[in-house]
Amino acid sequence: MKAWAMTGLVTYDVCLSAEVADVILRAEVRGKRQSQLPGQAWQAPQFSLFVTAGRVSLALGCEVFSALVRYMQARAWMGATHEWIARDNLVSLYIRRSKGKKVILGLDGIQITMTQE
Repeated sequence: MKAWAMTGLVTYDVCLSAEVADVILRAEVRGKRQSQLPGQAWQAPQFSLFVTAGRVSLALGCEVFSALVRYMQARAWMGATHEWIARDNLVSLYIRRSKGKKVILGLDGIQITMTQE
């Protein structure tokens, strides 16, 4: 985000969401609507990741979203179709080998359990 801010480009608002059963992931970018003026400090667009699962709602930042995307890209790159385990201090993802088993997604200390479908 800091590197993006250094470009000084106008960035428009973006809102993307994915919903499966009662789990909703919504990524929002609040852009810069005007070009950077000379002499002003550079300001990056603001990024937020909102996660809603049942009665739980979380507001997370770019670091958690980036880690989640990294794990999903690594899983796709490796061609993993069944079991997958990935973990760091912000995100954990555990997909069991057998079909019909639960998937556990950990986001900044909160665990969300869902089916593979």
